[in-house]
This record gives sequence, C-alpha cells and structure tokens, in this order.
Amino acid sequence: MILGAGQAGMSAASKLLNNNANFSVFERENIICGPAKTIQYRLFSLDIGPHIMCIKSHVDEIAIEIFKEPGGGSA
Repeated sequence: MILGAGQAGMSAASKLLNNNANFSVFERENIICGPAKTIQYRLFSLDIGPHIMCIKSHVDEIAIEIFKEPGGGSA
C-alpha cells in the first residue's frame, strides 16, 4: 500500500510496477502530484510546492550566472 500520489509515492509505484508487485496507491486529493501542483485562486493559476526539482539544470545555469565575478571570472 502506498499512501500519497506525490513524487515519492509515484516513484515507489513505478518501482513496484516494474517488479510486478501487487500494490495500491491511495491519494486524498482529487489529483496526483502531491505538493507540487498548480492551484486556481480567483483568476490566477498559482504554482505551489517543490517545482525546483523539475528545473535543476536551469537553476544551476542561473546560479553560475549570478555568482560570476564582474569582468567574466567566476567566484
């Protein structure tokens, strides 16, 4: 039994599925994704949760650019 259909729950389900295990996933929300999801608030769509996990390569690129020393060197 897997409680929660967030990143960890779906990752566990994938592993179990690949190993032909018998399991069930239970999620209390009406959508999967756990805390990483988009919610509607009035006219706005708000991204909440750990989306940083989805854009790690871009974060690395941005961090390198931010921490460059003036004149082209790196810190």
